[in-house]
Amino acid sequence: MALMASNRLVRGVSSPAAGSRVAARPLLPSRRLVQVPKTVPGAAAVEVPVAQLPLADRKQLAEEWGYKSIGSELPDNVTLTDIVKSMPQDVFKLDMVKAWGAVVTTLASVSASLYLISVSPWYLLPFAWFIAGTAFTGFFVIGHDCGHRSFSDNKLLEDIVGTLAFMPLIYPFEPWRIKHNQHHAQTNKLVEDTAWHPVMP
Repeated sequence: MALMASNRLVRGVSSPAAGSRVAARPLLPSRRLVQVPKTVPGAAAVEVPVAQLPLADRKQLAEEWGYKSIGSELPDNVTLTDIVKSMPQDVFKLDMVKAWGAVVTTLASVSASLYLISVSPWYLLPFAWFIAGTAFTGFFVIGHDCGHRSFSDNKLLEDIVGTLAFMPLIYPFEPWRIKHNQHHAQTNKLVEDTAWHPVMP
C-alpha cells in the first residue's frame, strides 16, 4: 500500500491510470493519504488522521519527517481528569517557602553575577555574561510559576510578582501568560501550539 503525506487538505493524489504521483510537500503531517487499490473505480486516495494509522505507518511517517515516533491517541475512556486524579496530591499544594526562596535565590544570584561583571577583566567577561544569563533565567522561572498560578493563592500577588520578574527581561507578563496558557491548552499540536513550530522546508 503506497502512502503519501498530506496536510489538513489533500495536497496530492495518486493517478491510477498513469501510475504516477503528483504531491506537494505538506507544511505539517497532520493527515496521511492512503492510496486506494486500483480495483476501486473512481477512487484515488483516502485521507486518514495520523493518529489512526497503524504503528508501522506512523513509524514510517515519523522517519520521513525527522521525528523519533508519532504517538497514538489515548483510549476514549481515559480523560485528562483521570490523569490528574492519578497524581499525588502533594504536587498540587503551593509552598510559599519554596516560592519566596526562589525569589531570594534569584535576586542573590543576579546581584552576584552583576558584581562579577563589574570586576571581571575584559577576557573573563564572556564567562561573567554566561553566569549572569543563567542567573537572570531565575526571573523567568518565577514569572512562569506566577503565570501558571502556582506561586501563590493570591492572584493579584502573582500578577505583581510575575510583572516584576519579567521586567528585567524586558518582556510583558500578561500577554505572555495568556499566550503561554494557550500553548498548554494545545500542547504538541503542530498547527495550534503557539510555543514552537518545527523548521519546515
